[in-house]
Amino acid sequence: MCRGVFVLLACLAASEVRAAAEVSEDSFLDAATRDVRVRAVLDEPLRAARAVRARASVLSNPEAGFDREALSGEPRQDTWSVSWTPPLDGRYWAQDRAAREGLRAAENQRELSALALRSELREAFAAWAVAQDGAVLVERLANLVDRLASRTEAQASRGEASVLSALRLSLARTEIRSEAARLTAELARTRGRVRAWMPGLAPEALPVHPPLPPVPTDTSLGATSPRLAVLEHVLLQAEASASVATRFWSLPEFVVGRQTVRGNLVDLDGETYGVRWRVPLFDRQRGERIEARGRVDAARARRELETVRVREGLAAARSAYATLRGSAALAAGAESAASRVLESATAMFGAGESNVTDLLETLRGVLSGQLAALECYAEALSAHRELEVAAGRPLPLIEGEK
Repeated sequence: MCRGVFVLLACLAASEVRAAAEVSEDSFLDAATRDVRVRAVLDEPLRAARAVRARASVLSNPEAGFDREALSGEPRQDTWSVSWTPPLDGRYWAQDRAAREGLRAAENQRELSALALRSELREAFAAWAVAQDGAVLVERLANLVDRLASRTEAQASRGEASVLSALRLSLARTEIRSEAARLTAELARTRGRVRAWMPGLAPEALPVHPPLPPVPTDTSLGATSPRLAVLEHVLLQAEASASVATRFWSLPEFVVGRQTVRGNLVDLDGETYGVRWRVPLFDRQRGERIEARGRVDAARARRELETVRVREGLAAARSAYATLRGSAALAAGAESAASRVLESATAMFGAGESNVTDLLETLRGVLSGQLAALECYAEALSAHRELEVAAGRPLPLIEGEK
């Protein structure tokens, strides 16, 4: 009974070690985006927009003043005053509306920045996974060629095989070892990129193959794109700012105070009232109005252009991903056939039923075919990332995921 429990615990521990040594794309994305430093960088423009919104919603401060006239031989005159311009000419509300739209644009821009970061992270993880597969594939073939070359060299030394065959296999070994070294170096580079975002990555950790989700069928996928929302709010912000520029009349500044006059024969005090009004006789903000209209027209044009670009870009990205996903699925299905071809070619060469030329052609064909399949898989992953960017929001990475 105890032995069975120990065996069960050992199996569970082994499964936990295997799970800990594997890193999925979702876990990598979660670890990288959970970093408070990453969030601080993403939130900086949003905080700036919130600051603008806070400043725009605050009324102007009143001004307090004190004047004293104390001329020699004359009564002393003291004046206390408070002046304030009420925000009732429409500028305050228009500026507040512009700041509000700017904040909404910043919120959507934050989503775009997070999506761009997600795409960069997914690209780094995909490069690591593809490099890992490529390095393992070429290393396996290199070991096979090592064994064949060593065996053929031994046979050639005994006169049982052609010296030329041994030399050709030796050259093939050098060639495939060079390719293995290149892919190993690429694996180190891609792993370093992942570790930069995930410092706690274990040295023995291996990437789980990123999935190729089904092609999304939602026809309204790009209708809620943050890119279009950003431009919509930028247009509304420009229109609100333009309404500020058209208001060159402002309310007067009202002054209320109290004045005292003290002297040998004078002792007076009372309230003072005043109005200061800036009359737009010459400057009616004509330049500001021209500039504001230009910003509105440009913002409207950008929105219209981007609407077409999003629609067409999404259709193209969807079509490209569907094509590459199907091709990657076919290439993955041919992997078992490549293994059988390799085993058969090796067995025939060992039995003397084929020559070294046939063997080398088969090896090169298998290597190029499997590397091409990996490249197609990488292109399909890249196409899905482009589809996410075109849609303007993260797409489910697993079928049925929301």
